[in-house]
Amino acid sequence: MVQKTVNMYPAAAVQGDRGSQNEFPYTPLNYIAGADITTGTFVWLSSEETMPQQVLNTGTGAPWGFVERILDHFLYDLTEEGSLVIPKGGRVTVAMRGNFYIPANTTVTVGM
Repeated sequence: MVQKTVNMYPAAAVQGDRGSQNEFPYTPLNYIAGADITTGTFVWLSSEETMPQQVLNTGTGAPWGFVERILDHFLYDLTEEGSLVIPKGGRVTVAMRGNFYIPANTTVTVGM
């Protein structure tokens, strides 16, 4: 893949990055992705009894936590572009609380 653009300055953040250096509480386990999961989104525990340590990017009720962007997934195909997607079966680090960068589709206001 040939680089198509060159920016003068690095991006302030990428979705799923930490927004501060405060302490972040995490779940005691690293979960397994039950489907492809994008970092910087919320996840829910799987209701499937055969795989209780599995999280999904859809669910009902309150989300279980937030997927932090942790760089521990390898791109084995050298022609593949970078991705924010954790593949199904990959490890997912779930934060229970914290300051993170997320994409916003609407205008953001204080207290959202």
